[in-house]
Amino acid sequence: MSTDAQKETRARWFWISFILMFFAGQAVLWTFALGVVTDDPSHAVVEDYDKFATRWDETRAERSASEALGWHARLSADHERIVLELTDADGEPVDAQVQAKVFHKARAAEAQDVEFTPSGAGLSIGLANLERSGHWRVRLTATRGDDVYFHVQDVTVGQVAQR
Repeated sequence: MSTDAQKETRARWFWISFILMFFAGQAVLWTFALGVVTDDPSHAVVEDYDKFATRWDETRAERSASEALGWHARLSADHERIVLELTDADGEPVDAQVQAKVFHKARAAEAQDVEFTPSGAGLSIGLANLERSGHWRVRLTATRGDDVYFHVQDVTVGQVAQR
């Protein structure tokens, strides 16, 4: 075998190895990226998200019926509880059975289901673990007889830096 043939063989092996190293590097990077994403507590998939698309007309009708009630919800929260003041269109208190799904905006995968206890005169209190300071999303459902009211609001717990 001549030296030119040996050089050509070595060059082929070098370039094939070089290209295969890029594929191996990509595989390592993708494996690392998938590991990070699947363990990320701030990553979340919205529960029943596809239901909103497949049942759009029903969802829109539910929201319209909720808005037609004219109810208003005012929420406040501290690290241990959420206080809800629910009033009707005339400002009169509404006593209703209230449930909510609550999650920190930076940890949407860690949602909590909260049951509210009536505290009189349209006030309800829900006990929740809101130890993390910041912005919390509250998605509540209030039911009184056949009336169902949906409300989504962000509440701030603790001290949060202003932007």
